[in-house]
Amino acid sequence: MITEIDLNGDIIKFNPAQVKMVNQILNEDLTLKDNDIKQFVFMGGFRSGKSFLFQFITFLLCLKYPGLRVVYVRKTYDQLKDSVIKQFRDDFEKYGRFNYVDTSKEASRIAKFDNGSSIVFRAFDKDTNILSAEYDLACVCQIEDINEELYKQLFGRLSGKIMPKAFMMVEGNPKGNWVKRTFYDLKEEERKEKKIFFLNSPTTANLENLPPDYLQTLKDQYSERDFKRWAMGDWQNLYGLVFSEFDENVNVIPPISFSDIGSGEKILIGGDYGWRNPSAFLWGVKTYDDDIIIFDEFYKSECLPEELARENKRHGTFTTVMDFAIKRPDRDGKSLWDTLVKLGLRLVESNKDEMNNLVTVNSLFKQRRLFICANCVNLIWEIKNYKFKEQRIGSESNLDETPVDKDNHAIDALLYLTQAILNRRSVSEWEKKERKSLAAKTVKRENIGILNYG
Repeated sequence: MITEIDLNGDIIKFNPAQVKMVNQILNEDLTLKDNDIKQFVFMGGFRSGKSFLFQFITFLLCLKYPGLRVVYVRKTYDQLKDSVIKQFRDDFEKYGRFNYVDTSKEASRIAKFDNGSSIVFRAFDKDTNILSAEYDLACVCQIEDINEELYKQLFGRLSGKIMPKAFMMVEGNPKGNWVKRTFYDLKEEERKEKKIFFLNSPTTANLENLPPDYLQTLKDQYSERDFKRWAMGDWQNLYGLVFSEFDENVNVIPPISFSDIGSGEKILIGGDYGWRNPSAFLWGVKTYDDDIIIFDEFYKSECLPEELARENKRHGTFTTVMDFAIKRPDRDGKSLWDTLVKLGLRLVESNKDEMNNLVTVNSLFKQRRLFICANCVNLIWEIKNYKFKEQRIGSESNLDETPVDKDNHAIDALLYLTQAILNRRSVSEWEKKERKSLAAKTVKRENIGILNYG
């Protein structure tokens, strides 16, 4: 097992997290390990040794495999110049194996090795040719700052044949965006299937390489939530989550079959339409205990009206609450609303008071009155990652109470559906008892009873 490397007399010792990562990538002779992993992901707290390790591995591979082509990426040029390039030159230029060339006119920032290997440093905000070549290795610094689409395009550039495999190394800090969904939220078997090795490391793993008071300084300066995120690599309490009262251990329940719910009037559907973005339908039911359970979902892009109508009626025909924006006529004078009605949907307009709807849903989560079945995977993912707009560092203005208008298609359907269910006529205690005595089916999960509201 590699725990340290002698580089021309300099002994580079690794911390425990770095040991785990380096031994997934390199053999003891510093050749590339023979496994099928295509993405090595090193996330966690500040100064936990992520960026140095990947720069060091990149340097070693360039020495080991002549002619290697590497691209090293960060979001902006200033970040690239002041962190990635500076750190690489400070740590490795002294060994004399490469010359760094910076020709700003050609946007050419390249470390050229004496054996023909090269590292091209690129930033997405300036470099138009970042995706124009093939590479043996791609490295991304602060992956959470990179757009998902650009990341996918970069991954598609990995077609070099100098090493036994082309692959990618990415590092960064916890953030509740596509990075969380793509790497952190995956189960271990899903990571293996996608050929991903994921490691999350706190700052505490690298304390021997940091000033003695570094961790205490972070504790003194940060709130408890920020300390957990930036120092301990915590992904669970990310700042700015809209649904802060959602608890997956409480508000998510096992799937429930439609036959166990029944087909009474208390079932409603919430809907949100998109074309390039997904269209979403959610099926919800109100229980005798006045709980709300979302038991099924539909979530798909580029659906024609006929498919939407067919999916909407998968459990029968129920009232669907949708945004009145789809009443807007298109060029031929027709609207999607009219088309769906002709296809048999029962549509009503939604309540568009977004902030009130968000507060209501959060309150229901906190009161343990809103439950989502585990098969509604897209809704659950959106809830866990829906955030308010971030405040710029140093800003003294009030916090922005506007959610980021992204990845909220099932959420919109949930807001429409929840308000519609709550606004329906309340049932007296006597009527509840009468209906309960006549109910043919009952499903219980702890104190939750789902009864037929026929």
